[in-house]
Amino acid sequence: MCMCHSAAFENFLFKHQIVAWLLSCLIYIPCMTCLFVLWILQTAITLVFNLLTSPCVNGSRRAVVADAEGVLFGGEIDVDTVEEISLVTWNLFSFYGRVMNRLQLIKPLLTELNADIFCIQEAICCEWFGFGTTRVIRQQLHEPCDCFAVSLHHQFAVKLPLLFRHSCLLQRVIGELQCALNTYFLLPTLGEKYFEIGFKGKDWAKALMGVFFGLPATIGKCMAFTKNVQMRYKDCLVLPGYCDAIRALYVTRKGIKIWVVNTHLTAAAQDSFKGNNQMQAQLILDWMSDGVCRRVNSDFVVIAGDFNATPSSDVYAHMELNGFQSCLCQSQVVDSTLNSQSWTLATCDDDFGKQMVLDYVWIKSTSQTCSITIKECRLVGLD
Repeated sequence: MCMCHSAAFENFLFKHQIVAWLLSCLIYIPCMTCLFVLWILQTAITLVFNLLTSPCVNGSRRAVVADAEGVLFGGEIDVDTVEEISLVTWNLFSFYGRVMNRLQLIKPLLTELNADIFCIQEAICCEWFGFGTTRVIRQQLHEPCDCFAVSLHHQFAVKLPLLFRHSCLLQRVIGELQCALNTYFLLPTLGEKYFEIGFKGKDWAKALMGVFFGLPATIGKCMAFTKNVQMRYKDCLVLPGYCDAIRALYVTRKGIKIWVVNTHLTAAAQDSFKGNNQMQAQLILDWMSDGVCRRVNSDFVVIAGDFNATPSSDVYAHMELNGFQSCLCQSQVVDSTLNSQSWTLATCDDDFGKQMVLDYVWIKSTSQTCSITIKECRLVGLD
């Protein structure tokens, strides 16, 4: 199905709720149920097999996302070196809403921006289909790019290893099919009820809904270094509150080393995790302090993403206290995040209808010989 036909079908389902429910009963719910049962069976069989064979295996097993590189970068940088780097942080809202319609706007914007670094939150972690975020980025950019994507599955594998560490089929096959089904049927079928459970529901209801609809394998973060720049020291940090952060080292053509972090902290609207975002931010700061000291002594650290925190929040003050500066400080931009109607469909969200600054690019110099200046900071995608 081509993109224009997909968008037309998507619009049809949103406009005709009865048809959406009928197709969901005939296609969506039965298919999702079968995939859910298949995941349970595959996980159970793999778990039993591992338990039976584990005594014969020497050593321990550990899931590792980080690169195996062991050589630190060194060398001197000319103090007169001047380089410009463009970075975009963007919450793509995953497969929520009218995805196919939105993609027709996102694709040309990616080409127009042609940034050096893209930090994407709520990415669609899908490789089989053309609407997967990493596939879209690679297709739209003119030069080769290096992408790094981590889905929620990694968090669940760390926190619930019994269920998710052995569910290899979930991420590689089942998740791909669930993602395609969710893209077309999830919101036309459930509508605002989905967000009501996500924001205000009980923890067990959120967990059950998330697993049944395959969210662990289909939503995540991705980072892209464009213009043929290779990522180095890729890594992932799992945070409390089912959040995480990913990082990679960006080395410019003139040798300037920049740690880049992409994260999405807990939304304050999620009652179960209120107050967690400051602790999450501190864990990221500790992680990056360790990265600078033990792995690569970089010239700058950049932490970008959706912090779900306003400039008056404790999180914002905590970042400034630790020497980080928001790019907004050196720009004339007043609002870095659109009115919330543009990124949520849920009136149950306490922040619905407010115009808020929630997304940031934080910068910090870790070198005595290099300085950084914000040339421009702007909200893109507006007429």
